[in-house]
Amino acid sequence: ETYEYDDGEGQTIYRTKRYEDAAWKPIAGEKRPKSFKVDRYESDQWIAGLGDVQRVPYRLTGLRKAIAEGRTIYFVEGERKADKLVQMGFAATCIPFGSKSWRDEYAEHFRGVRVCVLPDNDEPGREFAAGVFKALAGVNAWPFILELPNLPPAGDVIDWDGGSGELETLTKAAFDQPEPS
Repeated sequence: ETYEYDDGEGQTIYRTKRYEDAAWKPIAGEKRPKSFKVDRYESDQWIAGLGDVQRVPYRLTGLRKAIAEGRTIYFVEGERKADKLVQMGFAATCIPFGSKSWRDEYAEHFRGVRVCVLPDNDEPGREFAAGVFKALAGVNAWPFILELPNLPPAGDVIDWDGGSGELETLTKAAFDQPEPS
């Protein structure tokens, strides 16, 4: 799978490619192995690696539009999850390269914004969500961590069987508290 990251004005600046072994057979408690490669778009061609390209949240142009409209932003751990939420009608994003790749400059994109962080149902997912929450609160965003109900161990929004109406209800309840001043 290939995921393109844009500059916030619709121009692709880099892409990540996710690789999984299609022949992999699960063993109890083992996660599917995956790897990622990145290319930057420079001089009308794809070049391996990021070079000095600024890292940005996924779907940045759509993210900025949703923020301007006052929509809640859903923050997840990966592009596939963000894409599922967008298909459900939500504004969603993530960062490149997974849960261990947070950079403080990402938080600036969310200054003053309502952000619903949807963690994976495992310890690394909860740690990542807590780190995102802390970083966003530090830039006067309004973050909330929402653990989806009935997820299997290590599950995420891809595994969740709820629909858009249920997520809207859960989100409303999560944010049904006074906005920070």
